[in-house]
Amino acid sequence: MSDFLPRLTQDLIGNGTLILALCFVYRLLVQRLPAAGPMRGSAMGLLFGSAAILSMLNAVTYQPGVIFDGRTVMVSLGALHGGPLAAGIAGLLAAAYRLSLGGPGTLIGILVIASACLAGLAARVFFKRTEEDRHGWRLLALGLAVHGIAVALFLLLPLQDRPRILFDLAPAYLGVLTLGTWILGLLLADIDRYQHFEQLLRQSRDRFRFLFQSTATAMLDEDLSEVYRGVEQLRAEGVSDLRSHLRDNPETLSALIQRVQVRAVNPAAIALFGEHSERDLMQGIDRHFDPDSAQTFLEGLCAYWEGRDWLRQETRMARRDGSLFQALLAMPIASRPEDARHIPVNIIDVTPLRQREQELREQQSYLEGVLWGTDAGTWEWHIPSNGLRLNPRWGSLLGYDCDHPPPATFEERRQLLHPDDRARSDRLLARLLAGENSAYDCELRYERAGGGWQWMLERGKVTSREASGRPVRISGTLMDIDTRRRAVDRATRLAAVREALLYCHGELLRAGSRQAILERTVQALVRTRGYRLAWLGRVRVSAHGALPDIEVLARAGEAIDFTDTLGELFALSGRQPAMAQGQSQPPAPLSPSQLAALSGDIQVVDDLVDDTRDTPWKARAAECELRSAMIIPMPLETETLVLSLYSNLPGVFVDEERRLLEDFSRSLLIALQNL
Repeated sequence: MSDFLPRLTQDLIGNGTLILALCFVYRLLVQRLPAAGPMRGSAMGLLFGSAAILSMLNAVTYQPGVIFDGRTVMVSLGALHGGPLAAGIAGLLAAAYRLSLGGPGTLIGILVIASACLAGLAARVFFKRTEEDRHGWRLLALGLAVHGIAVALFLLLPLQDRPRILFDLAPAYLGVLTLGTWILGLLLADIDRYQHFEQLLRQSRDRFRFLFQSTATAMLDEDLSEVYRGVEQLRAEGVSDLRSHLRDNPETLSALIQRVQVRAVNPAAIALFGEHSERDLMQGIDRHFDPDSAQTFLEGLCAYWEGRDWLRQETRMARRDGSLFQALLAMPIASRPEDARHIPVNIIDVTPLRQREQELREQQSYLEGVLWGTDAGTWEWHIPSNGLRLNPRWGSLLGYDCDHPPPATFEERRQLLHPDDRARSDRLLARLLAGENSAYDCELRYERAGGGWQWMLERGKVTSREASGRPVRISGTLMDIDTRRRAVDRATRLAAVREALLYCHGELLRAGSRQAILERTVQALVRTRGYRLAWLGRVRVSAHGALPDIEVLARAGEAIDFTDTLGELFALSGRQPAMAQGQSQPPAPLSPSQLAALSGDIQVVDDLVDDTRDTPWKARAAECELRSAMIIPMPLETETLVLSLYSNLPGVFVDEERRLLEDFSRSLLIALQNL
């Protein structure tokens, strides 16, 4: 048997067609059959069992009834990739055929098949617990183990020349078939890896398509690959300043605009532009762009040129009926033309917000024009003595009277200013005294007599000077602008909320798993809105009774320590405290999160500090500097989640912000249901 190694090697090479056919059929099975259920396992067993039989048909015969072949390669890899059911079917088929061949080696041959099945199953369990092995070292280990066991079993054969088997045939058998296991295992692993990536890509496309169609935000799916190729051509031609080049060559910009291809639009976009169908919008997208939109397109090209990740730009667009509206456009910027075949473009109508801002500006202009001649508070500062003279209206604007006298000196007046406004007031007054400004005009916050801060407009001019020109006296007015200023701050805050939630929508599209969606959601809310704490939890039945308990799934913010004691706080809420005999006390109120879970309604607490109820979570919230909170229940089919947001300021969650966050929670529900 000196030709055993060449014959065994020739047998393995001759089975190359078998290996290729096995890989082809294996790929069809993993593509067409579901991973769960017995169908794939049965098919895998038939496939690898048939391959083992074909391998035995081309076996190397040592002596009548004693054969060597690649059955162990087939059944061990069948067990590794197909699981117990595949291992059982493949092993039975191979053992049945070996039994039909007969001979003195039958029993040992069947034991070799069984040991290969068991080794493959053991390797399947071990491989799942370890990281991916791209080089196949674990497959080599499996091949050595399977065929090492086989060599040990060969010593049980009823033959006279067992030493020859051990020292002559065993090394050849072990080396050739271990190599065969490694090669075939790598091929099958590549097929599994490719199928896994293909499945993830398919799921990602389906999830994006569902979100694209169901989101309330207008979205366009644009192909900008040819546009970016045109930009790269300009770079290759030596253009260094793209913005200046396109402004000087408007025909080049127009040619780039013509390269934009709209692949799809969602229902929200059709409604926003007033079109009748997706086809109408895609074919007539150019009629919805105002000349102002060309500047936005130029900014997008510059963003790609400069290597930025995102473009957020406000522009003017037109509806089908010709009416114009202000739109906030946001889109990711691809790094290469090849990555720009599907670019999601988000468009939000900000016309109502801009109209409100314009109304506020007009109101501010009107008040500034009218209040100057009205019965405003007046003040006069005598600079040499630092004395301050005020009219009665000045004091009544801020609640000062006989019981709470107004300031008598300019320094006392300064101490009434909000700490954040003092330096700005001092700076403007210094410019007035130095002659850099002709008047003093400052919006600042004064402390009211009864506590709290009130926005005021303080204006003044130098009304008396020394002969040298040095200011002696400054006179001015004080007017209440608290309502207007808080409205402006509210509009600004809501604009920031809209932009923050638009960013969160982008994070949802990029998330690849349920936990990633939860974690990116709370992180994005904290990062973009400055919330002190944001957490998402799952409602579950409490161990203390029917009251709900909530398991924290994701959290972010500076006050995440607050969530470490939620279990204890939930356990105390709603329970009757222990009292002496004959005494009673109402149970502790439920937390806002528990109320939201029970009622299914959004819970808002404007000021946790001013809450008069004796709650077990109130003191803990104060320790973590939590002032206001909003809790949104989100019912899924099989469970209910709660989104809890906390701020370190009171009264943060106003009506408009509540509505925007509620709309965002619906989009988050859609994303979670689509996983």
